[in-house]
Amino acid sequence: MPRGVLLVALLTPFTPQGEIDTEALQSHVGHLRAAGVDGFFVCGTTGEGPLLDDEEVLLTTRTVLAATGNGATVITQVGRPSTRATLRLLDKTLTAGAHGATAVTPYYYELVAPQMEAHYRQLIRASAGHPLYAYSIPRRTGNDLLPEVTRRLADAGLSGIKDSTRSLDRHCEYLKIRSDMDSRFQVYMGTDGLALESLRRGSTGIVSAIANLNPELFLSLQTAVLEDRSEAAIQYQDEINQLRTSLQKGDTIGNLKSGVRRRLEGTGVKYPATLRSPLGAGEQ
Repeated sequence: MPRGVLLVALLTPFTPQGEIDTEALQSHVGHLRAAGVDGFFVCGTTGEGPLLDDEEVLLTTRTVLAATGNGATVITQVGRPSTRATLRLLDKTLTAGAHGATAVTPYYYELVAPQMEAHYRQLIRASAGHPLYAYSIPRRTGNDLLPEVTRRLADAGLSGIKDSTRSLDRHCEYLKIRSDMDSRFQVYMGTDGLALESLRRGSTGIVSAIANLNPELFLSLQTAVLEDRSEAAIQYQDEINQLRTSLQKGDTIGNLKSGVRRRLEGTGVKYPATLRSPLGAGEQ
């Protein structure tokens, strides 16, 4: 059994003027690669992706690609409320060199299953053979990606899904699709608190926000699961849960950025904790 893939749900640093801080971004990515992570999930929820315009998504993608070197996977989140806007950003992102793309379910308007399926089928066709993943986080988008729709999309060429539903039962339904397709359909756990349970059940890997700050915890967890060291794995998950609880006191993204800033200070890197407005509108 493989160790499991660790992708960092990458933060996006901003300068005091509100622009992408490419220098800080490159330094953080290099630091995480040196720690041993497998790749990066760019411009997602933790990366404040819905608050970035298309050109900023492309700049972030290109910056991460330049900093990773060979062997790391870079997947960019391109989901927008409309199919047209998502298709446009998907094309730009793949042209920029992203190894794959993920699209969060369309948000704001409530969709029924046929609308959701039609949306992703257009994205699958437009991805032109590049890996394309769905991203389900219904508490943020208001739209769910049902297992039966996901199965049909997997048959049509969807590469996998990032599951941020916070439901282990739903995760197991997605994993059943993976099992039935001889593991060709990839299922990533997007909830740090369920990392251990997902790995035990055979998920492809983890897309972790907390790994921005402490990738070693997740690498150690994955190794413990691989080596069947149950007590150690439980201890690592407990540590993840404690860190998760502390980060959720206040603004989670802001707390993550502050933690990364402290971690990188010893390397001489000035990592900003600024958030993109309106998230950072109350900052002093």
